[in-house]
Amino acid sequence: MAAAGVDRRPHLRRPAVAAAAIAIAALSVTARAQVWHWQNGEALWRHAVVVDPSNARAFANLGATLAGQGRTTEALAFYRDAVRLTPDEPKLIVNYAMALAAIGDRDSAVVQLRRAVQLDPRYAKAHLNLADQLAASGRFDEAFDHYRTAIERDPASGLARMNLSVTLAETGRLDEALDAANAAIAVDPSRADWRFTRAMMLKVLGRTTDAIRELQEVLRLQPDHAQARAELAVLRGK
Repeated sequence: MAAAGVDRRPHLRRPAVAAAAIAIAALSVTARAQVWHWQNGEALWRHAVVVDPSNARAFANLGATLAGQGRTTEALAFYRDAVRLTPDEPKLIVNYAMALAAIGDRDSAVVQLRRAVQLDPRYAKAHLNLADQLAASGRFDEAFDHYRTAIERDPASGLARMNLSVTLAETGRLDEALDAANAAIAVDPSRADWRFTRAMMLKVLGRTTDAIRELQEVLRLQPDHAQARAELAVLRGK
């Protein structure tokens, strides 16, 4: 389905709904990022890059290991070397891009992600990450295109559907956002965070009974979900 144009004028239904849509997105713990991870030790990969300075995979894995420890600035140098050694590998470019985004250089991240999708137009994760960065920059029309491409390329990606849902909510398109959330949860019904976001959408849309039912399911999946418990108390008190 082609992406619809987003109306950025300040009359998204009504101010209360627009504010609620933004709140839904803020409450969601859906991460607008997805980095290609390698689960290996730092010492191993530091040794590997010394032994073979032409080993792009070793540089990439060391970067991923450091990024996984929150050492993103250090990771960037190794990602950069990996991309220099293997400039046509979209997975390496996506990791490099997401490290750039993590330090706040979103424009450079978008440039790299565009490279990745050009190199491999079928690479769903590249489209998803590009959509996330575009959405975070307020470029919603293009973001919607890439979310839908990510879903077409990987129909089993609940994350792409949920991030699309959050972005639709941010633009006040709550009915469409709910549809996308429903599709995401159909892929992975065990995600309590996604279900909580859906409950908030149902609440804003005035479907209180459905919202209560969804919050109960959130608490069944995650009994210590404090926000769900608080929202459930509010809705039951109405």
